[in-house]
Amino acid sequence: MRNHFLFLLLSLSLFLSMTRCTPELNDPADLGTFPGTTTVVEATTLIESPHSYPNNARLVWTLEAPGEATAVNVLFDRLETESRYDFVDLIDQDGVVVHHLTGNLSGQSFRVEGPRVLIRLTSDATVRRWGFKVTRYTYELIENTQHRPVCNAIGTRSEGWYWEDTGELIKFETCSGQPAPTCGAIGSRSEGWYSETSLIVWAFCHNVVGIAIAGEPCGPASGLSCHVNRGTMLYCAGADADGNGVCANPGNCTTAADCENPDNLWIRPLCTGTVTCTDNACGVTCDEQPQAGVWSWTSHLVQNLESAHPYLDGTSQGWQFRHEGAARVKLYFSRIELESGYDYLTLAGTDPNFAPVRLTGDHAEYWSPEVRGDTINVQLTSDDSVTGWGFHAAMVSFYEQLPVGLCNANEDCAANQICNPHHCFNPYAPCYGDCQDARTGGLEGDACTTDASCRDGLLCKGMTGGAGTCQGETWCSAVTVDNDCAALPHIMVPGNWRCVDSVCAWHRSSLPPMSVSGTENVSIPDNSSVGASSIADVQSSFCGTPEVVVSFSILHTYIGDLVVDLIDPSGAVVNLHNRTGAGTDNLAISSQVVYTAHQGMAGQWRLFVRDLASADTGVIENFSLMFICR
Repeated sequence: MRNHFLFLLLSLSLFLSMTRCTPELNDPADLGTFPGTTTVVEATTLIESPHSYPNNARLVWTLEAPGEATAVNVLFDRLETESRYDFVDLIDQDGVVVHHLTGNLSGQSFRVEGPRVLIRLTSDATVRRWGFKVTRYTYELIENTQHRPVCNAIGTRSEGWYWEDTGELIKFETCSGQPAPTCGAIGSRSEGWYSETSLIVWAFCHNVVGIAIAGEPCGPASGLSCHVNRGTMLYCAGADADGNGVCANPGNCTTAADCENPDNLWIRPLCTGTVTCTDNACGVTCDEQPQAGVWSWTSHLVQNLESAHPYLDGTSQGWQFRHEGAARVKLYFSRIELESGYDYLTLAGTDPNFAPVRLTGDHAEYWSPEVRGDTINVQLTSDDSVTGWGFHAAMVSFYEQLPVGLCNANEDCAANQICNPHHCFNPYAPCYGDCQDARTGGLEGDACTTDASCRDGLLCKGMTGGAGTCQGETWCSAVTVDNDCAALPHIMVPGNWRCVDSVCAWHRSSLPPMSVSGTENVSIPDNSSVGASSIADVQSSFCGTPEVVVSFSILHTYIGDLVVDLIDPSGAVVNLHNRTGAGTDNLAISSQVVYTAHQGMAGQWRLFVRDLASADTGVIENFSLMFICR
């Protein structure tokens, strides 16, 4: 009977258990796992409000990362609105306001899930501020990790890099403890998988991680997104209705529609007119402007303005450059080599009252005399014997009347204004700046403080005691390098910033920090110069000049009696505490950078504590050191 009753209880328990484990209709299904890793990709853009923004504004911009991005981090170079009255909202792809920002939040970044962020600026009817500017952002991708090197056979004679999907050996190498390999040198002959210290294997790895470079297909059909990082901002040009096209550089195009693509981050002239695609380069044919600006020399690079190298006997070939509205034009030649006195390069304008310019012989890094009119005609003629290398024109400069408010230099603006340059992506087209009030900030090299900002595009660098100088984004001082470079992106490997020729450079550290602990609970004799020591023995030299970080805890009822020194293996002494704090109980220091050891690190390190007054006693509770290779 007892067994029968037990059977009934077990049956009932099993039934209830099965009933309880059955999911409801609206319960979320279990998520399947897949081989993937989150990768943060750095990208550039140019989104900015008017400076200052107008009253009663409601302005919206769109920041789009590749469609497979799982989140976007927006970094504000500068964000200044009237606190609690004017706002910048970051809105996700579902229309939800994720961040409602106001006040001064320059230099801060904000994360929004999904590949698209709407940036909305709203202002009330009074008081305006500078606004905002965004030139950098990051986005997160889940990348496939199947066909890439992994470290296997760890701890055996066969340890090395193997293909993850096939298990095939790539190379024998001690690899345990190293970070996952990265796909580097994308789009070059050196493209391949790299470890923290060296090349693992040359391979076209950008397709494995879903990246396409210039000239490769992009869109849903290929499953590839155009390569985007801090120095490269490709977009999908000539895309059809399904979004399939070919990756191209900013400012390049196949049709005028490409130039209207918001992902094509070229800088268009600030004028009304018709967008054009000429010789695969975006441009604008400006309508007649309501008001004329100042006359100024505008310069940019030119393409395909060069002879054959060497040119042929009996050559008679012409080239032409035209900029509508220009009054004078001149060319910069990187090299001219012609048979002197027999072969000639003739430069002519469109004004018949001025004679053409004839060049012969050799010239290097040479600005030509200017010609009159909006066109410069270049003609190469050679005789029937002896030729030379020819010529190459790298840059053109033309004297034109700028649209109102635009500039090439500070001299083009009013006395109380400066020329704020744009970040241009197409070097083969004009790149004008905007005239802005000089009070928007200091110029490069000007003094600045935490309260006095620098002009747009500059930051207050080298700050000590709250004062520094206005400098470019990558400038640094050796003394303040960590602060000067902190906002810059870098490769995601352990290391630290160094200042090389006043430029921030990320120095990779191949070694993680090493920690050691000293003897614990050491009694400190009262009123004795003999003192007590907690000793930490370092068996390995680790690295030659490590940064030394100290932590300790001393239990004592009157820390004003104490002198605390750190003594390294060479006998060098660094004082950490010298009879301050009066009757305060207990003394503790956590992760304090003491100095950089120049005598190596192997040997005996001592925390030496002396109690130099009577009546109070204590102990060294604990003591530890951390060594960081720099």
